[in-house]
This record gives sequence, structure tokens and C-alpha cells, in this order.
Amino acid sequence: MTEAAEAQPAYRSLQNLSLGGVAATYQQVVLPKRYRACKPGEVSTYQGAGIVPVCRMNGQAKILLHQPQKGKRAGVRWYDFGGKKTDKTEFTSHCACRKFAKQTYGLFGVDANFQDSDVVDQLPELYHDLANMPLMLKASEDWAQAQLMDDDRRIYYNDQHEYHIYLINVPYIPDEILTEVSAMVDGGKRMFMWLSPEDFASEALAPRLHTDGLMKQIATLEEELWVKESAEYNDGTLCAATSSFAATIV
Repeated sequence: MTEAAEAQPAYRSLQNLSLGGVAATYQQVVLPKRYRACKPGEVSTYQGAGIVPVCRMNGQAKILLHQPQKGKRAGVRWYDFGGKKTDKTEFTSHCACRKFAKQTYGLFGVDANFQDSDVVDQLPELYHDLANMPLMLKASEDWAQAQLMDDDRRIYYNDQHEYHIYLINVPYIPDEILTEVSAMVDGGKRMFMWLSPEDFASEALAPRLHTDGLMKQIATLEEELWVKESAEYNDGTLCAATSSFAATIV
């Protein structure tokens, strides 16, 4: 073969196919499934759910999170109040409210003046050596369920962790009191903090909280009218309390 022949470009000939023939040669691309199928008896494919409580005090929107103080996760990231579902039949809202009540020690839903020093000093009486704990957790879970249903639904989903996040209005309870109750109930397993939207954006958060929808909502929380100033139980913003506590020193 001559050098001139070798230098000539090579050509491919195409088959003379009809439109039907072209369609027959197309290989359909099977995309990966974003959501897995339900297992037998499973009501939903989610793995866990939680609540991010919000309120407004002195004109500023606040977000309540907690930081573990024991174990491998101690002192690193801030978490919502949630966790894994108990079984295949538990719905997301039930899981979120159950975990919220447990991790806030049943305080939300209790109509009490936590600005009153007498009430704060008598908190051990509220728990009565933890004998009242089961009843408090049930009452708090019921309140969270009612508030979650009463609020305009603000639900976010982390598809990587298969985790639902609910944003709900709550009354303001000082984070120092929540941390103090943690020391009393479980030896200080958690530290609580009310964060501003700016703090929320800058702090190290649990991976399950990293969703675009939630981050955008928190960024605009100051402008949201549904986050009312100094909300109280049964005021039209918050549902009625499911329990109450008062203390008088005589």
C-alpha cells in the first residue's frame, strides 16, 4: 500500500434504517432509583425523623438545638431532636414527636413560668425522682403532635439519610434550664442552645440537617410572620398545654 493511500481518511457507512429501525436500536438508560421500595410491612421508606423547634424572643428568631456531651459525638455537632423509627409501622410524625419529647425531657407542653425562680428551684419536684417521667413524655409527645398538625406543615427531607425534619413553633424555655434538667435526668447527656439564623448557618451541624430547603428556610426565618413574638400556650400560635406546673415557697 502506498503512503498516499495510508494518508487518506477512513469513513464509516451508516445503515439505511427506517425510523422504526432506529427506534429499535435505542438502548433505554435505566437510571438509579432515588428512593428505595418499601419492605414488607413497612409504611414508609424513611429511616428517622426529628423536630427543629423555633420561637421569637425580643424580636429575634431563635432555633433550638442540642449537642451531645457523652459518647463519640460529644461536643462536636449540633443536632435536632430526633432519631430512628422504632419499627416498620411507625409514621414519620410519630417518630419525630416521640424523639422530641424524650430529648427535651417532656418540658414542652408543660404550662409553667420558667422565668420564676421558685419554679426553677422546684424542678426536681416536677420530675419527682423521675417517677413522673413516663407521664411527662406522653403529655409532651401529645402536645408536639397537636402543634405539628396545627402549624402550617414545614417538612424537609434528607434523601441521603432518609430523614424527615419538621419545623414547629414552641414556647421559649431558657436553654440553661433545659441543660440543668439534662444534668438532673441523665447526668448531663445534652447541652442546649438557642441559635440565631446566622449561628445556625455557621455552626457545625449534624449531617442529617444539611438540606437545601431547611437551610433556605432558616436563612429567611427573621422575615417569617408565622414565628410569633413571645408565643404562649393556647394563644392562637401554640396549642393548649397538656400539663401544668407551679410552685410557691412559703
